[in-house]
Amino acid sequence: MNRKLGILVLLALVILFAGCSKEEDNVPLRELEKISINVIKEQKMKQGISYEMELVNKSDLTIKQNNVFLSYPLKMKNGYSDNKFKVLAEGNKLNIKPKQKVKLTAFLPYKGTNKAA
Repeated sequence: MNRKLGILVLLALVILFAGCSKEEDNVPLRELEKISINVIKEQKMKQGISYEMELVNKSDLTIKQNNVFLSYPLKMKNGYSDNKFKVLAEGNKLNIKPKQKVKLTAFLPYKGTNKAA
């Protein structure tokens, strides 16, 4: 997985974790590590990139609500910076049970980035 895509997926995971809950306020890190988002397909198009992903809940907890957002990091002279532009993935749902998989899709347009045609 390339660096840009890794940063993109990391953002999605951080946002996802905020939605995990049982009846505790603090979810143990070992449970969060059992939740993953895998990129199944990345398709580059003229207007942007389309992603198909699979969220896998291997934890013992139900994910009460998930909102996966994707964003490109902004390339700066000395590294990368956050980008306030985000796209909400389609397919998010409530109450993702343990061992359940959910398909997600997102389209990130090039418009507004240095890759714009």
